[in-house]
Amino acid sequence: MRKAELFAVVAALVLASAPLAGCGRDGEGEAGGKAKSAARVEPDDSALPEASGAPLPAGVTAAMVAEGRKQFGTTCVVCHGPDARGTQLGPSLRDGAWLNVSGDFQEILRLVHDGVPEPKEHPVPMPPRGGGPFTEEQLRAVAAYVFSMSQGKSAAPAADTAAAAAR
Repeated sequence: MRKAELFAVVAALVLASAPLAGCGRDGEGEAGGKAKSAARVEPDDSALPEASGAPLPAGVTAAMVAEGRKQFGTTCVVCHGPDARGTQLGPSLRDGAWLNVSGDFQEILRLVHDGVPEPKEHPVPMPPRGGGPFTEEQLRAVAAYVFSMSQGKSAAPAADTAAAAAR
């Protein structure tokens, strides 16, 4: 499959999942009216790793990291996997190895905000905002979660360590 075709497939998957990710949030439907359904649809983030417990940068809170974990589960899992260990479409975010930035929080935030138009090792560009309908606050939360996950590299499984060494 060519790069453009693969990107189109991933974009379609992300766009198709966006309405599901927002279902039932704040009890409002598309027109801003109250939703009729009492059931809330929340992403299953049970496979996602918890925060690493590493010190957080200035301005980043544990609450932001927790919110970022929820937001990551709505969109980012499409390319980075349900456990954030990467897929053929996107790299692992748990091994401490960075391909496009050094791993600094502000760099991660900029990368999530702007996307990765020309990835170094994966066939599909990461769209701005990861292709998700994130607000600026949610983007900061996602970046906080990704930063926290990547800081747990010392406790990474051997497979992650070997993958990082191979880069």
